[in-house]
Amino acid sequence: NSYSTSTGGTVNFLRPVGQQSQIELNVSAITARYQRNPSLNGSQYSILSQYERALSTRIFSRVALRFDRQVARDNAYTNSTYGGELLLSAQVGRQTVYGRFGYYRTVAEEAFGFLGKRRNDLLLDAEAGVLLRRWQWLGMASILRIGRTINRSPVFFYDFRQWRVETGLSREF
Repeated sequence: NSYSTSTGGTVNFLRPVGQQSQIELNVSAITARYQRNPSLNGSQYSILSQYERALSTRIFSRVALRFDRQVARDNAYTNSTYGGELLLSAQVGRQTVYGRFGYYRTVAEEAFGFLGKRRNDLLLDAEAGVLLRRWQWLGMASILRIGRTINRSPVFFYDFRQWRVETGLSREF
C-alpha cells in the first residue's frame, strides 16, 4: 500500500575544466502514479547544471542552476520551478565551515479550484554549517548545521517559514 510508484532515470555528465574546476549536468525524467491522489499522476523533468571551483587549497565554491517541470493530471499541480544556489566552503584549522544560499520560483499553470489561487512561490533557503573533524568516529566527523527556509506563496498550504538545526555524522564533502 505505497504512496506512489515512479519509473524513470537520470543521465549525469561530469567534466573537469582545467586543474581547479569541473562542470556537471544532470537530466532526469520520471513518470509517477499516486495511489491516494490520482490528480498528481504525471511526469516530472529536471535539469541541474553545476560549476564547481577550488578557489585555493582551502576554499571551494559552487554555483548551481536548476529547472524542474511537473506535469500532472490536475493542472493546479502542473508547475515549473527554476532557480539557483551558491555555496562557499573553507577549511579553518581542522574544521570545514560552509554557507549556502538558494533562490527558487515555482509557478503553477492553473489555480486550485477550491481556493481560487494559483501557485506563484518565492523560496529562499540559507544554510551554514561546520564539519568538526576533531571529533571523529569510524572515519566520520560530527556536523552541525543551521538553516532558514522561507516560501512565500499565495496558496496557504505552500506558504511557510522554517528554522532547522541539525546534527549528525558525515564524511567530508
